[in-house]
Amino acid sequence: MTRSRSIAVAQTCPIKGDVQANLEEHVRLARVAAAEGAQAVVYPELSLTGYEIGLASVLAFSEDDPRLSSLRDAASYHSMTLIVGAPVRIGPRLHIGAFIILPDGTTDLYAKHYLGAFSHSASCDGTLPPAEATVFQPGDRNPLIRFGGNIAAVAVCADIGRSSHPQQAADRGARAYLASMFVIPSDFEGEI
Repeated sequence: MTRSRSIAVAQTCPIKGDVQANLEEHVRLARVAAAEGAQAVVYPELSLTGYEIGLASVLAFSEDDPRLSSLRDAASYHSMTLIVGAPVRIGPRLHIGAFIILPDGTTDLYAKHYLGAFSHSASCDGTLPPAEATVFQPGDRNPLIRFGGNIAAVAVCADIGRSSHPQQAADRGARAYLASMFVIPSDFEGEI
């Protein structure tokens, strides 16, 4: 029998270009989720920098970026998995990444597979960003996450629009599908 899973979804509105302030908010939200018994917390797409595609290259993280240390500490202290979004540079290529920060302090990385071909959403400040494909490359990193006796797969935004993506996750043994999304209320006007 597998243990129950408790997954929290953190909604943020990052401060444009202020990675330190955004990290502090992530740690605060991890603390809140831990108090509610969460085993995993999923943050939005590009949550550490904001959906600031024009700044992505300047703000990009490396795979072993020291700026993640406060999140590693929070994951360890609260014995939880954190899935946080950031632009990430892998070699010369820039990707939309989801860092998977595990309770043992290790970090894995998911890289968004299917990029948004057009810009449909405004940033938190209301401006329209350029299309993702003008800045980022599609990724191929796709680790599974184990927590609380469960296996989960990660997705970022447009990945969920391809039926092959969740199907491949299920075929690999995932019993949960954790999607990190960036949407704003105006995207759903009239639908809520």
